[in-house]
Amino acid sequence: MKKVLPQNIQIVILAGGKGERLSKINNGLPKPLTSVINIPIIEHQIRFCKSQGFSKFLIVLSFKSDAIINHFKMNPINGINIDFFKESSPRGTGGALLSCLKNLEEYFFVIYSDTFFTVNLSSFIKKFEEKLNTFESADGLIFVHPNNHPQDSDLIELNSQKKVIAVHGYPFKKKLHLRNIVNAAFYLLSKNLIRKNIQNFDQDSVFDIAKDLFPMAISKGFNIFGFKSTEYIKDMGTPERLKFLEKTIESGNLNNLNPSRPKSVVFIDRDGCINKEKGRITNQNDLELIEGSAEGIKNFNLSALPVFCITNQPVVARGDISEEYLERIHAKLDLLLGEKGAFLDEIYYCPHHPDKGFKNEIKELKKYCNCRKPNSGLIFKAAQEHNINLGKSWIIGDTTTDIAAGKNIGLRSVLVNTGYGGRDLKEKVKPDYIFENLRDASKWITKDYDLIKKSIIQNIDKVLSKNVVLISGFNHIGKSNYAEVLKEVLTDLGFTSHTINTINWIKNGSNKFSYNGNLENYDLVKLINFIESCIDKKFPIYFDHKYKLVDGEIRNIPEIFFNNSILIIEGPPLLKVFETFQDETFKIFKKSEFKIRRKDLLSKLNNLSNYYQKNINLLEDIENNDISSLKNYLRYCDLEVDLNC
Repeated sequence: MKKVLPQNIQIVILAGGKGERLSKINNGLPKPLTSVINIPIIEHQIRFCKSQGFSKFLIVLSFKSDAIINHFKMNPINGINIDFFKESSPRGTGGALLSCLKNLEEYFFVIYSDTFFTVNLSSFIKKFEEKLNTFESADGLIFVHPNNHPQDSDLIELNSQKKVIAVHGYPFKKKLHLRNIVNAAFYLLSKNLIRKNIQNFDQDSVFDIAKDLFPMAISKGFNIFGFKSTEYIKDMGTPERLKFLEKTIESGNLNNLNPSRPKSVVFIDRDGCINKEKGRITNQNDLELIEGSAEGIKNFNLSALPVFCITNQPVVARGDISEEYLERIHAKLDLLLGEKGAFLDEIYYCPHHPDKGFKNEIKELKKYCNCRKPNSGLIFKAAQEHNINLGKSWIIGDTTTDIAAGKNIGLRSVLVNTGYGGRDLKEKVKPDYIFENLRDASKWITKDYDLIKKSIIQNIDKVLSKNVVLISGFNHIGKSNYAEVLKEVLTDLGFTSHTINTINWIKNGSNKFSYNGNLENYDLVKLINFIESCIDKKFPIYFDHKYKLVDGEIRNIPEIFFNNSILIIEGPPLLKVFETFQDETFKIFKKSEFKIRRKDLLSKLNNLSNYYQKNINLLEDIENNDISSLKNYLRYCDLEVDLNC
């Protein structure tokens, strides 16, 4: 018979801490009454649990217990029942449970009073029931997650069935085989776990749940499992953490982790995006981060955007390494990122490979599968496990196979110029955006994208006045990105739109062009003829895209433009035709403040030299052309966009 837990499980809040580190900012209040956005943290916890249908609370008290009891007498919460238990003396988190054993129900949540969370409690119960019905017994479920400081956290070691096999309490010696799986101090426990371990602790002893009770229970064969989730849970036990928590809440970023709605996430390829491309990595010592990749992942972490690594690892099918050793490589990746304050929420890998004939190959893994990119099986698996909104999520990769895996199912795609930089050319696919590295891509996704989208929405009525939009302005300032966001906004509004890059009109043999106002390597006559055909709606138009990479091109990507399409054409030479098409098109000029523009150009100067025929005084040439553009062409535009992104 299937075992089912009560849905209105008792919630036990351990609220006996003094909160000495917070005393400077909370006027000596007990830690549970410290305010988060003007409401005591313990009241946040109770109200959040109540919103999910839980009404039975047991608060275990010690320090200034009367202050906490009086708070709820003065500020009652309707529809719930709160029981209070006062410890005679503080005995630690484990001792607190032992002290109130008679007050505990058969199953109960344990919450520490200095944590802010948005955890779906019903999903937690469901996962516990799953373990309860799969194994002979289930005695506890621990909420685990990666964090940005694993080196000073309690790490949980899990086996393939997510059973806890060890708790590595801080401080510990650096162990390269441990993944960044941290105890979040949020539990669902059976009373049996406490009852059958009483004899191991004196009635008055002080002991901890994680450091003492769990290791003891595991050694005696109790089944405790880990529940890994991207849901939000952070402790606010120091002034710095409290300040960061409030900043995160006020930013609105936590809306993305609301347990009742699908979330936006970022998928990132491993080799060539996060760590340096070195072929097939079979030794954890060969793993080396790309400069800026940890900073990029940290930007996502701080913005409450879960990050999932998806990677093809045919080294397993080839027999080069075992899956157990691959875990060690990923533990090293966790360590390197953690040292820089960043973390991956999960790593999904495909161990398969279709080619046969390798000496040590694993026959059952030598096959075609739906999880090897460019197939999208890993993404679907993550979406199923983490309630992901694919239409609002991103994929970042250094190969066309990465981009294809995302675009096949509607993800926004970013190609980075690290690793292969798209030069694999295995798939005929156009990335939505191209950036130098993961750091630049993260800045775009977490900040610049929304700024541009808001600007476009504010002016969308003007844009819709014409069916042809021309976007030009300063070079290397994001015209292509602006065009893609405009296309997305129009698509969301129900319009059919297409983006077209003027690289198609660079004259044959002109792989590079001189940076001057003449833009002499563009065939302006053919470009003007094309724009005229768009204005005259001479559809269908059969078009063959190509896209410039730092070293090479993505080409032969066909597209057909039909009636009622809005065509967005972007590129440097359009400045020369703004005057020609004053009335027939909507013209957008994108610029930036010179001070910010110069700083950006300086950081890109080495890469910019790849585009031009000379590198003598390149920065000066670019800035002089910027001034010329402002003087000669700005007067012909319909909309001036001044965004520093």
